[in-house]
Amino acid sequence: MTLTKAKEMDSIFTGRLTNIPPLTSKVVKIILSCCKSDTIQERFVLLRDAVPELQRFCQQYGLDFQLVDMHQGPSNTSTNDHEMAGLRIQEIINSHQLSLGPFFVSVIGNKYGDYVLPSRIEGTEFSHIRDCAFEAGKDINVLDEWYVQEGDGVEQVYVLQPISSKLKYYYDSSPENKELNEKDLSKWKKAHDALLEILQQCAEYVHDEGLLNEEQLHKYHMSALENELTSAVYQTDSSAERCVCVYRSFDDLPQNVESQEMHNYVDIRKPNRPKIYKKAQERIKALKDTKIPSMLPEENILKFCIPWTANGVDPANSEEHEQYLKEFCGQFTSKIKELVDKFVVREKANLQMREGSGLTGEVLAHLQVADEYTRSFVSRDSVVNQVERLVKKTQGKNDKMQNAILLHGEPGSGKTVVVSQVIKMMPTWLGDSVIVVPRFLGATTTCRTVRDMLESVCHQVYEVYKPKKSKFGDIPQDLEKLRPYFKNLIEKLPSPTRPLCIVLDFPAEFVEEFQGDNLDWLPVNFPTSTTLIIALTDSPVLKVFRERISDESNLIRVTSLNDRELSEMVRLFLTDNSRLLVPEQVKIVTRAGAKNPLPLFAKLLCRETQFMNPSGNGKDPISTPVDASNILLQHVEDRNGPEVTTIILRYLTAARYGLTESELMDLLSCDDDLLAMVYPHTLPRVLRFPHRVWINIRIDLGPLIAIRYLDNKMLMTWSSSVIHKVARQRYLSSNVESIKAHKYLANLFLQTWLKGKKWEREDRKMEDDEEVDGNRYIAPQPLLYGKTQYNLRRLSELWNHLAYAGDLKMLKSAVVCNFEYLLAKTHASSVYHVLQELATIKCLVLDLEIDLVYAALAKSAEALMADPLQLAAELISRLLPIKGQYPRDLDSLVAQAMEWCDQFTRPLLVPLTSWLPTQHDSLISSVQCGSEIVKMVVSTDNQQIILITNDRTLVCYKLASSEKLWSCKAVHAEDITCITISKDDRIVVTGSADKTLKLWTADGGKLLRTIQKHEGPISCVAVTPDCKRVISGALDGLVRVFNIEDGELVWNLTGSFESLVTVKSNKYSNILIAASADCKVRTWSLRDFSQLNVIEGQGGFINHMTVSGDDMFFLRSYEDSRLNMSCLVTGTFVHPLEGHKGKIVDVCMCPEGLYAGIATSEQVIYVYNVRSQELVQTLTGHSAPIRKVTITPNGHFLVSASADGNVKVWLLPKPKTKESDHTKAHTDKVTCLAVSRDANFAITGSADCCLKLWNMDLCQIIHSFCDHTKPISCVAMADNGSFAVSGSEDATVKVWSTDSGVVVIAFTEHEDSISSVLITSDSKRILSADFSNYMKLWVAATGEVLLSCMGPSAMVILTPDDTYAISGDRNELMKIWTTGSGESVKTVNHVQIITCVTVTRDSQFTITGSEDMSLKIWETKTGKLTQILAGHDDRVTCVATADHNRHVMSGSDDSTLIIWNMSTGEIEKTLTGHTAAVTGCKMTSDGSIAVSCSLDGTVRVWMVQTGTIITSFHIRQPVAGLQMSFDASFIILKLVEGGSTPLLSLHNSPASDIKSQSQVDIDVKEESQTVLPIKPHPPLLHKQTSLQMSQVGRKSTSSAPDANRIKAANNQKGRHQSYSDNSSSNGSTGKMKRNKRSGVCRIV
Repeated sequence: MTLTKAKEMDSIFTGRLTNIPPLTSKVVKIILSCCKSDTIQERFVLLRDAVPELQRFCQQYGLDFQLVDMHQGPSNTSTNDHEMAGLRIQEIINSHQLSLGPFFVSVIGNKYGDYVLPSRIEGTEFSHIRDCAFEAGKDINVLDEWYVQEGDGVEQVYVLQPISSKLKYYYDSSPENKELNEKDLSKWKKAHDALLEILQQCAEYVHDEGLLNEEQLHKYHMSALENELTSAVYQTDSSAERCVCVYRSFDDLPQNVESQEMHNYVDIRKPNRPKIYKKAQERIKALKDTKIPSMLPEENILKFCIPWTANGVDPANSEEHEQYLKEFCGQFTSKIKELVDKFVVREKANLQMREGSGLTGEVLAHLQVADEYTRSFVSRDSVVNQVERLVKKTQGKNDKMQNAILLHGEPGSGKTVVVSQVIKMMPTWLGDSVIVVPRFLGATTTCRTVRDMLESVCHQVYEVYKPKKSKFGDIPQDLEKLRPYFKNLIEKLPSPTRPLCIVLDFPAEFVEEFQGDNLDWLPVNFPTSTTLIIALTDSPVLKVFRERISDESNLIRVTSLNDRELSEMVRLFLTDNSRLLVPEQVKIVTRAGAKNPLPLFAKLLCRETQFMNPSGNGKDPISTPVDASNILLQHVEDRNGPEVTTIILRYLTAARYGLTESELMDLLSCDDDLLAMVYPHTLPRVLRFPHRVWINIRIDLGPLIAIRYLDNKMLMTWSSSVIHKVARQRYLSSNVESIKAHKYLANLFLQTWLKGKKWEREDRKMEDDEEVDGNRYIAPQPLLYGKTQYNLRRLSELWNHLAYAGDLKMLKSAVVCNFEYLLAKTHASSVYHVLQELATIKCLVLDLEIDLVYAALAKSAEALMADPLQLAAELISRLLPIKGQYPRDLDSLVAQAMEWCDQFTRPLLVPLTSWLPTQHDSLISSVQCGSEIVKMVVSTDNQQIILITNDRTLVCYKLASSEKLWSCKAVHAEDITCITISKDDRIVVTGSADKTLKLWTADGGKLLRTIQKHEGPISCVAVTPDCKRVISGALDGLVRVFNIEDGELVWNLTGSFESLVTVKSNKYSNILIAASADCKVRTWSLRDFSQLNVIEGQGGFINHMTVSGDDMFFLRSYEDSRLNMSCLVTGTFVHPLEGHKGKIVDVCMCPEGLYAGIATSEQVIYVYNVRSQELVQTLTGHSAPIRKVTITPNGHFLVSASADGNVKVWLLPKPKTKESDHTKAHTDKVTCLAVSRDANFAITGSADCCLKLWNMDLCQIIHSFCDHTKPISCVAMADNGSFAVSGSEDATVKVWSTDSGVVVIAFTEHEDSISSVLITSDSKRILSADFSNYMKLWVAATGEVLLSCMGPSAMVILTPDDTYAISGDRNELMKIWTTGSGESVKTVNHVQIITCVTVTRDSQFTITGSEDMSLKIWETKTGKLTQILAGHDDRVTCVATADHNRHVMSGSDDSTLIIWNMSTGEIEKTLTGHTAAVTGCKMTSDGSIAVSCSLDGTVRVWMVQTGTIITSFHIRQPVAGLQMSFDASFIILKLVEGGSTPLLSLHNSPASDIKSQSQVDIDVKEESQTVLPIKPHPPLLHKQTSLQMSQVGRKSTSSAPDANRIKAANNQKGRHQSYSDNSSSNGSTGKMKRNKRSGVCRIV
C-alpha cells in the first residue's frame, strides 16, 4: 500500500470528513438526442437490439444501463414545447452527474429541427428586445403574457411560463377532451411562432446595435438538437469524451420536396408551399462539419451514408437500409462498451475502496452520509454549542465516568444534520487524535439492526486501535455476546491521548429495534476518553433511554429554528429550488415557515413556491410537515394527472428501500392500465413507459425524494420518514392496490416478464391494427451478475414483496425454500440478516415450513457466520429427518442442498445421516382479542381468523402477526350462533338467533346481503366447496339451501327430525350431510335434493359432528361425552375415541382425516389419531372455557378460541413413520465403531447390546444384530467386508455375516468382558482379548484357537503385516509380542499412562502417546526408542500416521493438533481451531489430508502441508472419536452421548497446493473476481435449482473429466493402498486418487 493510500485509509477509519472518495455511480444512463421524425427506425433498433445487449454487458460490472429516449410518448406531442426542451436539458445534466462513462448520444440526420424559445432571459437583455419590438410595432403583449419577471436588481430574469399554466388542456390527451386539446395545441403554435419571430428579429437588431454578443444572439437561432448537444459537451472540461455523435446522411437527397415523407427528414420552410429551408441546411452542415469535430474526439463520431428512398429510412424495402441499421446498432453498441470499459477501469480504485472490503465500504458509506448532510447544514448554534460543551467538559478528567449524550426531537427537526455537523467538528473539539465512528442506522443494508450496528462499530474500533487478540478475543456474532463485548471494547481501548467518539443516529422507522432488552448494549457509565452521542426521534422509547442516562444535562432537545436560522434556511432552500423571489416574497415565506419552524417544514414550504404563492392563495395556511407534504403531492398529481401519478408513486412507496430509475421504468412499462392512460388512442411500436412523463413527476417532487446508495445501487426513495408515512397513507391505503403493487414488484425481481408480457386489453391497439409486441425490453434481475457478483437488489426486495403480496407458494419456492437464494443471501450479507427477514415473514404469514427453516438457520447461525458455505450441510443435518413430511417445499430444499454439495468444487463436509433432535414447541402463536370469543372460523389460506365476540362483533385478525384487519359491531340483533367462510376466502356467512343469515366480504367486513327465510333461530351454516350455495340449519328442524350470489332460496329440506346441530357438504358439493339432536345423521343429494341415507346413532343426543376431508368418515360427539367414529358411506360404526375428560364442547378433523381435535369443558384440547385411536397430544393453556377448535386447511395447525379472549395456534404432530427394528438407530450410547477397508460397510456397537451394520453407499442401516446380552465393547470389520466381529461385556465374541445378518461363529472361550477384537489382514484370523488379560488368536471360519496367552490386554493393536501385537493395560507400559509364538519382544514405556497407540503402514514403527504430554516412536521389531516428540501442553489423546512415514499427527487435551516430522522429531505445523479437547484424528493414506474431532462438537479437515483448515462441520454434540475411509470420503463419528451415529462425506479432497477454504477470500463485493459458490443461469432463463460453480484450480480426484464427474466411480482401494504422490489431474497414466462420492444424491 502506498503512503498516500495508507493516509487515505487512515483518514477514513478515523472518521474524517475531508477528502472522502466520491460515490461511484452504478448506472450508465445515456440521453438520446435527435430530431423525432427522422430517427424513428434508429431509435427502434437501439431499443430492440442494443439496449438488451448493453444491459447484459453492464451487469457484469453490477451497473444498470438506461437509454433514455425523450421523444418516446404519445405522437401528438408538440416539438416546439419549451417545457419538454427544458426537461431534456435537465435530464442531460442529471445524466452527466449520475452516469458512469458515456451519458449523451446524438443521432444527427439532415434535419436541424425546430427552434426552441429560451426559457430564461436576463433582465437587461429582455428589456432591449422588448423596447426594440415596441419601436418596431410588434405585439409586445404576447411577450408580456408569456415572459414573467422573477427577482429584482441584478438577479432579475424573465421566465417563460409553462404552457399548461395558460392552456389547461394542452397536455390533456383524454378522448373526452380531444377537441379542447386540439384548440390549445393550435393556440400554442400561434403564440410560439409570434414569440419566435419577435425574439429572433429583435435580437438581431439589438445585436447589430452592439447590445448583444454572438453567443447571446445564437441562442435565439438554435434548434433543440444543437442546444442539447452544446449543453452536454460543455458540462465540464472532460464531458466531450463521454459524448458520442452519429451522423446519418443521404447521399442523393433531392433538393426539392418530392414527397410528404421528406417533411420528416429535412427542414421545410413553409408547409403550405413546401420548400427546403436552406438556412437550416446550412446550420446542420456547419454543426456536422465544423462545430462537432471541434468539440468531440474523432473516435467518438460515427458516420453513415445511405441512399435516399421515397419512404426515408425503409428497412422493410431496402436491403441497404436494413444493413445500415445493423451496422449502426453494432457500432453504437461497441462504442458504448468501449467507453464503459474505459471508465470502469478509471473508477476501479473508488470501486475497490467502497466495495472491495466490507468494513472499508461500510465506514465510507456512513462518512458519505454525514458529508452529504453537512452540506445543507445551517447554523444551529444553540444545539451544537451544547454538544460541544458536554464533549469538552470531561476531557482530561481520567478519574471520572460519564453518560451518553442524547439528542432528541420530533420528526423533521434536523437531528441528523446536527449530528453530521458534530461528526465534522469533533477533530476541532478534541484534537486530531480523536477517532470518530459514525453510524446512521438504515443507511446501508448491512446496518439495519442493533446487532449489525454493534458489530460494525466493534470492527472499526478494533481496526483502529488494533488491540491484542488474546485480550479481547474475536468479535462475537451473536447479539447476546456482542453487547458485553461492545461495552468492554469502548471502555478499555480509548485513552486520553487517543479518545473515541461514537455517533449513532436512529431514524424513527427503527424505533422497534429498542424494544425488550435491545438497549442492554448502551453502557450506563463509561470513561471520559469515550464519547457516545445518540440522536433519536421523540417516541415512547425515549423514556427507556432516559433511564440509562442519569445526567439530565446530557439530554439535549433539538428545538425549532430561531428567526435567524429560519431566514437563512429559507434562503438556502429557495436557492436550491432556483426560485428567485423579491425580499417581500421571501419575508412571506419566512412568516409562513414560522408557524412550525422545523427544517423539514421550511424545506417543503420553499418547494411549494414552485407551484403557488406562499401566502396560501386564500386557503387556510398549513402548519405541519404532514400538511405540507400532502399539498405538494396534490400539486404533483394535479400537474401530471392524478391516476398516472398515483400508480407511479405507489410503486415507489411499496419498495422496501426504494427503486432505481431503471427498475421503476421497467415496472411502469409492464403496467398495462398505466400504459392505457398514457397512450389513450393507439399504442406505440415499443411498449415502454415514456421517460419524459416520469421526469416531469420526478422534477415536481423535488425534495420529497432523495437518492440513497443501498445494495450497491443508487435508489430513489422518500427523503424523510414523515413524507414516507404520508405517501403510504395516500398510495397504499387500499389493500387491493397494495397487493397489486407488491405483486408487480415481485414479478420484476422474479424476471417474470423478461421475455415479454402479453397485452390483453382490447380497448387499445397499434396504428394500422398491427399486432402488439409483448416484449417490454426490461432489464434482467438474475440472482447473480456474472460469476462474481450477487444481485443485492433481488436479495433485498424479493422476499419483502412476495410476503406482502400474500403469494405464499412463490415465497417458499423462490425464497424461503430456495437453496440458491438462501445461500446467496447468507453469503452476501450474513445469516442474521436472513433470520431477520424470516422473522418478518413469520409475522406476515403462518406457515410451518417457514418456521422449520427459520429454526434450522437459527440453530446454525454461529456456524454459518464462521463459514456461510456450510449452509447446505447445516440444512441437510437439521431438515433431513423431517423432509419427507413436507414433500413439496422442504423436501425440495434438502434436495437442492444435496445437489449443490455434489456440484460444489471446494472441500466440503456433507452430512449423510441425521442426529439432531427435531422437537418443536406445541404453541406456535397467540392472538389476544380482548373480548370473550363466542365463535371462530379460519380462512382457507390459513392466514386469517374471523371471530365473533360476546357483544356480537365480527372481527378479523392476521394469525401470524395478531394484527387486527377489520371489525363490524352489532352485526346481528341477537346472539350469533354460527359462522363459516367460503373456500375461496371471499365471503363470510354468519347465522344468528334472530333467524337471519348475513353475508360479508372477507377482505373488509362489508355486508353484502341479509337472508331472512328461517322461522326459527339458526344453529349451523356451511358453504359448499364450489362457493355457489349456502346451507343453513335451524332449531325448527329445517335445512335451507340458498344461492350465494343472489341469496335466493333454492330448496327447503324438511323431515321429522329435531333441531339441527351441524350441516356439511362433501368436497364435490353434491351431497349434504346434516346431524340433528335426535342422534341421526342424514344425507341428501344437492342435485335433486332427494334423501340418500339416514344413519342411526348409538343413543343419546348429538352435540357436534364433523366430516373427514375425504368424505369417508364422520365423527359424532354426544352430550354424555362419548366420541364415535363412523363410516359416512355405509353408516357403519367404526370405533370410539376414548381418553378425554369433561364435556365435549367442539370437535374438528384435519383434511386428510388422520387427526381429530376435541375441546372439553375442562379447558383441555385432546388430539387423537382417529385411525389408531391413539391420544397423541394433550394441549392446555386457556384460562377460560374453550368455545371453538378447528384444524387449518393445510393440516399443520390446530386453532383454539376461548372465552378468555385468546386464540391459540398449536402445532399438530406429524405421523410417525414405521421403522423396522434393523433400521432404527441405537437406543443407548454408541460404544465402538469400525469401517471396512473398502469403505462399503461400517459397524457400530452400543450399550443397548446391539450392533448396526451400515451400507455406506446407501447411508442406511441394513442389518441389526442383537444376540449379545450385555453392552457391546468392541467391533471390527474384515478387510473384504464379508463379516464383522463384535465383543461384549457378556464375555462372548461373535462373527456376523454382512450378507445375511446372522451369527456365523459364537466364540465363548473368554470368561470376562471383551476388551478388543482384531482381524488379520487376510481376513482369516481373529485376535480377541478380555479384561482378565487373556488374549486368543483363532480361526475366523471355525473358532479354532491357534494361540492363547496372557498379558496386558485392555488396549491391543495388530501391526499391518500381522507379525506383532502391541498391548497394554492403559497404564504407563505396553508390550510388543509376536503373533506366531506369543513371545514378548520388548516393553515400551512412558512416565505416565499411555493413552493411544498406532503402527506405521510398513509395520516398522510404533508410536505411543501419553498423559505425560509426549509421544514416542519405537522400532516395532526391536522395541528401540527412536524419537521423543514433546510439544503439547496437556495429555495426548490420539495419534495417526499416513502411509509414507513422513509425518505423525497427534491430538491433545490442550485443543491443538501437531504435525511432526517423523525423521527429525521436529514440529512442522501446529493446528489450532478446536476449542476443547481433541478426541480423535486420522490421516488419509497419502498424508495430504487430516481429519480431527473434538469435545467442542466440531469435525475439522486440515491440509497437512500448509497446516490450514480447509473445511469443518459443527456436529452440535461432543464427539468422542472417529473412523474414516482411507481417503476420508466417509467419516463416521462416535458421540459422547446418545445412540445416533453421524456419517459425513468429504467432497473434493484438495491437493496440497490449494489454499484453505477459510483462507481463500470469497469476497462478495462487486469488483471481486472470486467465483461465487453459485453458477449464474443462462440469460433469459429463470431456474431455481441445479446449483453449480466454476472449476477452481485443483488436482482432480478422478481420471474422468470434471464436467462429467458428478457421481463417484465404483473403483475403490483398500485401506493399505497408497496414493501416488505424483498423481495426474488429466487422466494420464499412473495411480489416481479415488473419486469423491456423491453419496448425498443417492439419498435423494
